[in-house]
Formats: sequence, C-alpha cells, structure tokens
Amino acid sequence: MLWSAHEHPAAAVAAALTAEGVDAFTTYGSLIISFYTALTGLWAALIAVGALFLGREVLRLIAAVREPMFIAFSTSSTEAAFPKLISSLTAYGVDRRTRRRHPRDGSRTGA
Repeated sequence: MLWSAHEHPAAAVAAALTAEGVDAFTTYGSLIISFYTALTGLWAALIAVGALFLGREVLRLIAAVREPMFIAFSTSSTEAAFPKLISSLTAYGVDRRTRRRHPRDGSRTGA
C-alpha cells in the first residue's frame, strides 16, 4: 500500500477535476488566497501592536525570531525550533525568569 501512496493525491485531484470541473480549483484557489491574506493581516497587526510597545526594537525582535519561526513552519515541529528560539530570545534580552515559566515538556511550573 505504501509503495503507491504518491499516486493517491494525483488520483484525488483527477477525480475532483472530473466531477466538479475547473470550478473546484477556482474555489480552492480562492480559499488559499483568502487564508494567506488573513495570515498576512494578522502578522501586520501583531507587528503594529509590537511597534506600539517596543518602537523600532520590534525590528530587532523580528530578526531574532525569524530563523526559529522558519524552522518551525518548514518542519511542522516546534521541538526543532524551541532551543534556537530560547537562545535568540536570550540574546534579544528576554528575562530568564520569563523563559523558565514554559519548560520544554509543556507543563507549568510555579509562578
């Protein structure tokens, strides 16, 4: 079964094209465009709020978390990005007590 796994998505796309025509892809394209537009708007809002509190330092914070963020999104794993994020935030100047409140295993420690 696993040897033919790469054929299944192609068969699903062919079935959708046969059953629904090109309109299925138009709908899917609209969904993807609206998702990425909303995601871009969210990031713009977060950066704007960060700029209100941090001023121009928000650019340095973005630069600090950029690499761990790309690692997390490209691997779909926060475990791969977490150590790099902690070291980047430490270099940025985040207090050590703030980092200790969220240990790697996800459990909470006392305040």
